[in-house]
Amino acid sequence: MEFINRDIIKDLVKQFDAVNTINGGISMTSFNSANFEDYTEITLSAPSVNPDSFQVYVNRNQLVILSAHTVSEIESKGIAFPMFSRTISLAPNVDETQIEATQTDGVLTIRLPFRKGSSESMRRIDIKHLF
Repeated sequence: MEFINRDIIKDLVKQFDAVNTINGGISMTSFNSANFEDYTEITLSAPSVNPDSFQVYVNRNQLVILSAHTVSEIESKGIAFPMFSRTISLAPNVDETQIEATQTDGVLTIRLPFRKGSSESMRRIDIKHLF
């Protein structure tokens, strides 16, 4: 008498393997940013991560960077596990229409150019006291 369906066991093993991989088996994504005169550059190093798994969005002055790991055996079921998610508030002087992303050898580079003629300086606003 067989109490456990073998297909269920196979699916559980695949899911366990995927969770184990996500919890440290694939890679550790490193995130860095550097400021330059005309732009800010963000780099993400994710060795062994499929380059197609990264997605970059701009949404209401925020840069959203996502990476999802899909398991090929259960991909047809639409199951994906988030591996990396970062939301960054963009500075007011970033030109959102000119943001570019490239990926080379496991390193995702996002360039956030500044608007021409924009000022990064902060200006103090005097408070008027009304009596």
